Amino acid sequence: MEKQDLIYCRCKVQEKLLLTMIDEDIKHNFVSAYVVSKIGLSIERYPSPYWWQNPQEELPYLVTLTYSICYDVLPLQSVHMVLGQPWTDERQVAVTGAGPKA
Repeated sequence: MEKQDLIYCRCKVQEKLLLTMIDEDIKHNFVSAYVVSKIGLSIERYPSPYWWQNPQEELPYLVTLTYSICYDVLPLQSVHMVLGQPWTDERQVAVTGAGPKA
């Protein structure tokens, strides 16, 4: 069964529009490593790196953007940024899955 409560939108970060996915079920926020390098975002060492999908993919970096919310840096390909539970909780966003009214 396909997940229905995803929102795709564009967010502006340092005057650049980023293709963004909002998914309140994801426990982290992510930003593409490509975006980090292209925009020149400042990165920090992750205080306690964790492993992503397999033991060879350690996540050693994070980026802090607006509202002091941290984003883990990942090699994303389908979107530039993923806003998960930390962002939806901070902004008090509820994804209901209801589409636009006709």
